[in-house]
Amino acid sequence: MSEVPERTALYRIRGEGHVLLYIGITNSVPFRWNGHQAVQPWWDELRSLTVERYDTRAQAEQAEKAAILAQQPRYNVTYLKPTRGRRRQGKHPEAELIDWESFTFEPQADDEDLLNIEDVARMTRISSTSTARAALRRTGGPQGFTLGAQQHLVFRKGEIRRWIAAVEASQQQRPAPIAVDKPREKARSKPRRLSAVPVAAQDDDALFGRDAVS
Repeated sequence: MSEVPERTALYRIRGEGHVLLYIGITNSVPFRWNGHQAVQPWWDELRSLTVERYDTRAQAEQAEKAAILAQQPRYNVTYLKPTRGRRRQGKHPEAELIDWESFTFEPQADDEDLLNIEDVARMTRISSTSTARAALRRTGGPQGFTLGAQQHLVFRKGEIRRWIAAVEASQQQRPAPIAVDKPREKARSKPRRLSAVPVAAQDDDALFGRDAVS
């Protein structure tokens, strides 16, 4: 007998006066609850949490997008870019924010497994953890959350997978650079030889330094 797939939860977090703070989806409400508590600066504003269940993650994602666009929660960024995304870019104009949270991706059984930054570096084939952190910041990737007395930063495996797939897809969608033919240089006329003073032939490659170009 096949196992019944776990239903995906769409949750709304509200603050004082029923102000909508955040909308999200998860396969484990307690797990996501602890994650928000660990990392989100708006956690102390929370006053209530409501949950809706959907049979598939795809259905929950569609409902999440519609709810965020219609209700404009205070602290959501996904689906409300680029206006909020530009504020995040502020000090880093070279950043390229990726809307990885709305990227359609097939869920896996181990999506809720936890990874440390070393695991993230290995998954992305990045040589160092500092470079992996920089890539996450530059693209607006998963923020992760801290666990334990040592406050170790961890990430959900499913979120890292989704982020990697979204970054790869965005790179594939970039238009290829247009090739522009450079105008050919006019052939230089050879210097006339003077009968009294012979002139040695010059090497054009050496003249233009072409021997240094591989």
